[in-house]
Amino acid sequence: MNREQAEKEAALQRLTARKKLIGMLGLCIKAGKTIVGAELVCNAVRAASPGKTPHTVFLASDTGANTKKRVSNCCRYYEVPCRTLQLDGTALGEALGKTGYITALGITDRGMAEAIVARDEALGQTSPQTEARRMSDHL
Repeated sequence: MNREQAEKEAALQRLTARKKLIGMLGLCIKAGKTIVGAELVCNAVRAASPGKTPHTVFLASDTGANTKKRVSNCCRYYEVPCRTLQLDGTALGEALGKTGYITALGITDRGMAEAIVARDEALGQTSPQTEARRMSDHL
């Protein structure tokens, strides 16, 4: 396989992984298992009410430093996992069917949260930086 074919295949894998992640986020919003927005997510984490507490909190990749610190500190204190997605705020908003920029998202269903983590990790494994490292290892 030549380099051009490898690049096309890697781009296709990234696109497929991104579509799967976006599809899972859309499914979560349709199921009503999401809390959208940094302030609402922090309030839900603090409230700790059954069925409404996020099992995992996700941040957009380009979330500001203050927001990231505020949400991650809240999650750390209440022992809720907090991860940064491979999507920026605009793409996250589009995936959720919202207009505008989304910084934080809480998923209240454990299975859906685990599925999003798995799809995000798959997207991270096919990121351009990872591909560049793999290509340099083979050269």
